[in-house]
Formats: sequence, C-alpha cells, structure tokens
Amino acid sequence: MLPILLSLLTGLATAQTLPRTTPLEVLALDEAGPCPDVPTGTHPLLVRTSVGVFRHDGDGSFDYLCPTQLGGDVETERMAASPDGEELVVIAGGEVFRSTDGGCASQRLALPEGLEAVDVLYFRLAFYVLAASSDTRVDSGALLRWDGSAFLAVHEWKEDFEPFGMGDADPTTLWVTAVRPLVSIDRVTFQGGLQTSGPLLGLPPDTEGTTSIEMRGGDADEAWFVLQRGARAWTWHARIIDGSANLVIEVGEAAQEGRTIFGPVKKDAAWWAVIDTTLFRAAELAGEWTATGRNVPWTCLHKLGDRVFACTVPTVELLTSIGGGAEPATTPVFSLKQMSEPVATCSDPTCDMVFADVLAGADRSAEDPVAACPDGRTLAELGAEECTCAQGGRGALLGLWGLLLVGLRRRR
Repeated sequence: MLPILLSLLTGLATAQTLPRTTPLEVLALDEAGPCPDVPTGTHPLLVRTSVGVFRHDGDGSFDYLCPTQLGGDVETERMAASPDGEELVVIAGGEVFRSTDGGCASQRLALPEGLEAVDVLYFRLAFYVLAASSDTRVDSGALLRWDGSAFLAVHEWKEDFEPFGMGDADPTTLWVTAVRPLVSIDRVTFQGGLQTSGPLLGLPPDTEGTTSIEMRGGDADEAWFVLQRGARAWTWHARIIDGSANLVIEVGEAAQEGRTIFGPVKKDAAWWAVIDTTLFRAAELAGEWTATGRNVPWTCLHKLGDRVFACTVPTVELLTSIGGGAEPATTPVFSLKQMSEPVATCSDPTCDMVFADVLAGADRSAEDPVAACPDGRTLAELGAEECTCAQGGRGALLGLWGLLLVGLRRRR
C-alpha cells in the first residue's frame, strides 16, 4: 500500500506543475503515416511538447514519452534526436541523458569533471553537447562530441566565456553564445577535420541585464540571434564578409523588438520571423525586417532539414509557402487529437497518472478517440470514407493497414 500511495503523491505533485499541453518542435521525421492529408516526407516521428515528447506509433497516433523516461523534467530539458529518432540526448539539471530505444528509457552520461551541460545538438552525424563550468566563480566551458562511449573535447574556452547555447548555420559552422561575463558570440568552424574559433567583434554595448541569447537561424552567409532581457526580446543579424571570420553585427532596424519572437527561418529565398504575432520578412543579406501586415497564430517557427514547421496551441503545421504577397499556406501534420497513452512496456503508474493531466491540459479525456489524422479522423473513419467497396482500391488498402497495425502497436 505504501508504494502505491507514494506513487500517487508523486503523480499529484507533478500534475500541479504541468503547463498547458502544446507542441513546441518536431525533432525527427517518419517516412509516412496512414493519413492521406500529410505529405510524404513531412510526417513527424518525434514531437516535443510543453509536457514531454510524443512518438509516432505507425498508425497515426503518438505515444506519450514521460520526461522521467528521458531523465529530465518538463521545464528545463533541451534535447536533440538522431534522424531516425532511435537515439535521443536530453539536457536536464546540468546533466546529460541518452536513450537508444526511441525514448523508452535513458541512461545518464558522465561529463568531464567540472562541467555541466547547457545545450545539445545533432550535428555532423553526432551529438554535440555544450558545457559550462560548474564553478560559478569561473567563466569557461567546452564543446564536446559524444563518440558512442565517451565525450571528446572539440573546443574549449578557458576564461571570460561561459557558453549559454549553440546553433548550426551550415554543415561546417556552429555558433556558440554566452551571457557571462558579457554577451558574447563565437563561431566554431570545421575545416577538413580541424576546428577553428573566431569571436564576433563589435557587438552593441547596450546588453546589460541580458538573460538569454540564442542563435535561431543561419547559412553560410549570415546568421540571426534572438536576445531576451526581462519582457523585451530583439534580434541581431551577423553577415559573413568574404567567408572570413571578420563579421559585422548590423543593428538599427534589424534589432526589431518585441515580447515574443519565433524564428527567424529561411523560406522562399527570404528570412521570416513572428514578432508579437506579426509576420516579418527580411531579404537575404539585408539584415532589416519589414512587417508584412499579417498576423499569424503561431507559437513556434523552426526548421528541420529543409522543412519549415509552425505551431499553434493544438497543432504542428507544415509551412508550404509564405512569400509572394499571399497569406502563408500551411498543412497540419500533428495535433493533440493524436495523443496516445504511454507505451505499456516503457511506462510506470506515475507516468500513467501524469498522462491523465497531460490530456486534461489539452482539454481531452481518456474516453476521447485517438485520431490518425490531425483533423481528428480515426483509422476506422479513414477506411470508411475512402472505401470503394465494389472495387477495392485505396479504402481497402487503408483497412489492411489498420489490421496490420493492430499487431504492431506497442511494438517497442
């Protein structure tokens, strides 16, 4: 009785801190799903949300992966996934956790002594972890690569630079940011297996009190950063001159301010960002935002490979077109209607209780049907509406798909 009571109390304590359920990011893509409305090659495999990760089960539904299965908690975790979604690395509480079974379970990875993890990225066919000194009196850190058995130091900062975050601009370049002791930006470039580092000089002086600086988007010619100080957020633009490390920060109108900024991302030969619900556009290499006059309901804007995704409170949308003066065109690829319970072989009673609150945070209940399409259609409904009973055809194939997947559910 005591273990059951403790488990119940743990679940209740967790439930009190869970935010509203909303998607945040697509971590990996699946080959396909049963829903004919989701374009081939754009179906999410792993979706990170405000309350944990959901994994596509193959039948259009998404199994819930509790944060505790990945070693982290809801609020602090940063994570990255391999393209096939089988390997995940999570940063939580300064520690690193790795799953090799698609998020069913995880193990803690040992960092070099004196370091704590702050960010993770899948880059150049490996996981890279950014770490800072665990001694609050020392501003230093390192870029580490996981080689499958241990962390190897790729680059180190000995003093006056405590890493905060990182982002990749192209297959050869990582941008690393810091807010201690001063707001700083460094660029680590991989050239023929060698790593070179070059700090970004000439940053604007008005950065006192900045609490966050993130590299959000970039390519071989330019990069965008988003800074946060209190309720104020703004952008910086860096332009690479002649491919060298002599970089220029452009301020002025490029430092567009707002309370929330999603993006920037590159799409249709331009840069796009959502600043306080308004969509902004910047031409390539211009570093200057222009308001489009369009308001969008997006709560995220990010890129995975060559796909651009935008979130709303209940959905993830594939951004199919955005330029040309027309309204942005999107296609739903995931919704909270597709949430399914934790995998039985991976879960525990605490995780099951947390999932009940995850459903409540999405205004859903355990009695609601689990959808196979973002619009709420189930596998049975897909088979019925597509059925050409006299001729067989696509409806028959969907029905066969559903029967096969009955045996495949909980395959992990």
